[in-house]
Amino acid sequence: MNWISYASFGLTLMIVGFNAAMFLIIKFNDMKHMDIKLDSLGNTLKEMDRKLDKNSERIAKIEGTCSARKDCK
Repeated sequence: MNWISYASFGLTLMIVGFNAAMFLIIKFNDMKHMDIKLDSLGNTLKEMDRKLDKNSERIAKIEGTCSARKDCK
């Protein structure tokens, strides 16, 4: 048989395998970094939620004090 066609086919298979391996490496590496970023984002959102709750309580207290006064309406 023709050894050039076998060599070409083998080289093609090696290139396909290399491309598939690089795709998987890049995909799972990006997923790891995205998971870290999402955890950081989740922590930031929790902190913002705590601050919002604190401010909501302060506003409710101020509004309650204001509505108890007759001249504050």
